[in-house]
Amino acid sequence: MTIATVRAQFQTFLGAVTGIASAPAKMPASIKTAELPLAYTHAGPGRWMQGSIGQKQQIRNMIVTVYVQPTAQGVPVEQGYEACQPILEAIGDAFLDDPTLSDVVSTLQVQENEMSDTGIIQLLFGKVWYHGFEITVPTKWRYT
Repeated sequence: MTIATVRAQFQTFLGAVTGIASAPAKMPASIKTAELPLAYTHAGPGRWMQGSIGQKQQIRNMIVTVYVQPTAQGVPVEQGYEACQPILEAIGDAFLDDPTLSDVVSTLQVQENEMSDTGIIQLLFGKVWYHGFEITVPTKWRYT
């Protein structure tokens, strides 16, 4: 199994989460309003090790970045926070409800490293600021 395979499964999984409008296979050059909220996964830090005989294993932080709503002049900051909260909860709950991404990975949580998130923050993409968040998902998989 490759990092690309795991990342693709994250995108498929995120695309089915209530509140996510798009989870593209490739990050677009710009984000259209109709694509928001947009979720995108990339590989973060990881560890490589030998597994059972003939197997290899990775434990890698997969980073899910979610762009929810652009910040705009005249729009109260609280409005952006309120738009993010239910999506943050929905994604966290979805990962906890399916900790193997439909049997693609061994587990999404490693005992010493549970999922974490940034809370609601402002994210820059291109030249546009968005309300959003990042979730770090420790992910373990084995392969030959």
